[in-house]
Amino acid sequence: MASIAWQRFWGIHELSSPWIGQYGQPKNEAKLGQTSWSHHGQSVTEASEAVPYKTNPACISTANLGSIIKDAVFDAMGTNASMSGGAVTQTSSEHQRTSGSLSRIPLQISDVQHLLRLHKGEYNYAGPRSMAVADSLAIGSAGRAHVLCVAPTGAGKSDLMLLPSSKIPTDSFKFVLAIVPFNALIADLLKSCARKKLPAANWERPDSILPHHKIVFVSLNRAVSNSMLTWLANDTNASRIERVILDEAHVLLDERSFPTCVRKVPDLIALLCNKHWTFLSATIPPRQEVALTDLLGIPLSVKRDLTHRDNIAFAIKRYTDRTSLINTVSSTVKAYLKHPDDQAMIVTKSKSDATLYASQLQCGYFFAGPDDDNPEHGGMPSKHEALQSFLDGRSRIIVGTPAIAV
Repeated sequence: MASIAWQRFWGIHELSSPWIGQYGQPKNEAKLGQTSWSHHGQSVTEASEAVPYKTNPACISTANLGSIIKDAVFDAMGTNASMSGGAVTQTSSEHQRTSGSLSRIPLQISDVQHLLRLHKGEYNYAGPRSMAVADSLAIGSAGRAHVLCVAPTGAGKSDLMLLPSSKIPTDSFKFVLAIVPFNALIADLLKSCARKKLPAANWERPDSILPHHKIVFVSLNRAVSNSMLTWLANDTNASRIERVILDEAHVLLDERSFPTCVRKVPDLIALLCNKHWTFLSATIPPRQEVALTDLLGIPLSVKRDLTHRDNIAFAIKRYTDRTSLINTVSSTVKAYLKHPDDQAMIVTKSKSDATLYASQLQCGYFFAGPDDDNPEHGGMPSKHEALQSFLDGRSRIIVGTPAIAV
């Protein structure tokens, strides 16, 4: 697939003379302004525009070379999916992706100033690290369209939550609603807001929100709960919401993770249809953009970076003996925890499995439902104490059922 991408990139049949002069290998330098350069036998003539294979015209320069390569890769990925029975190459969202990168909205100076204040004291901060994040920030500030931003972990997607929150006047009752599926991530974001002195709250019930809060985090299951939907049905309450951010948007496409919640998301969008929505993810592939748009029922402007990750590994093993499985997991986890700051989370299918692993590893565990006294677990801390200890870094291992995510 990569070779197809590069073939499509080098399928450009017109390049500007400066680009050729810097990167090309002239066949005849005396005629550089005429037919002067070729790649794999294709001649190239001087022109002010370049026309990549099956894409819209765009001026070639070193400044947007990365965008051209990126679009070529996406085009190849779409073609590969189409050839293998996947998505059709020229979908509307793919057209947005290829043509949208050629017409960018500038980030306002006031937004840059807010970002610098948010990241004050971070010695290595030099602005958005991702073109997708920068474009999404600009579109969001301009209120142009609903946005899907796909960028790698660590690219600065949290700025899409923090920037609009920091711009809300202190005497305003408005706030940004940030829907975050995972409780552990909400805890991290609350700590980040506290460091940046940005008033934030975790929504558990309507009275969780105070007038001075500028960003309110809510888990996905609470965001679509009857109490939240009823609260939002009141126009006075809904009018306080400046915009809506949904983090980890890929969970909407995984029916196994949040099946009930996902079915209620369109109801939430209907109540807040006049708000600007931003969806964040590090993993949604191009072929699933149409499925996400169909699920949400609203058009999306897609801004993405390449999101391959080389720091993830997995293995699948089958065991018939439970004792052998538990011993293997225990030894694997202990071998992984080499650095004092390393932590491990083990997710099991059932509460009974969680108690077994926790007992073997002498660690806390988390599950759905009320706490109970389990003699097999030897009087370990309650589930909430165990989770908080893990989040604070005081414990290195925690075991949980899938409820630990929500």
